[in-house]
Amino acid sequence: MAASRTMIFLLTGLFVLLSCSNTTTVEPGDDLVNSETIDNDFELGEEFQLAFEESFYNHDEKIEVRFTALLEESRCPEDVMCVWAGNANILLQMKMKSESHEVQLDTHQKLNKKEIVEAFYIKLIKLAPYPESIEYQNSAEDYTATLMVEFSD
Repeated sequence: MAASRTMIFLLTGLFVLLSCSNTTTVEPGDDLVNSETIDNDFELGEEFQLAFEESFYNHDEKIEVRFTALLEESRCPEDVMCVWAGNANILLQMKMKSESHEVQLDTHQKLNKKEIVEAFYIKLIKLAPYPESIEYQNSAEDYTATLMVEFSD
């Protein structure tokens, strides 16, 4: 009983910490997004695959999304029997006109798989590769996040 209360308390605390987002405001008129340096485009409401340290850009809404960090990889490897499925947590940077937002998203269904940033949802659909073995850890450069950005209702 005490162990389950402790686990619930820890998971609730983790959820609260991970759901926070960080916003940086720049002086009016300064445009953080430079679409001329980004080769990859995404459309609102459509999935796109974003590799580690890569950026994608939406021309209509002037949004840049960049995969900046793999903060956690604790998903249960395929060759192990685990009690909990685990979680992976990534850090994205979203630039919109004159503001930059840091967004953390999780792979676990009960944690933060989507975040509202200004008038948009950003959702983590999938994070690959999935850990295969407890004996081998992928480096951050190996990861690709499948994401979707759409208008929030």
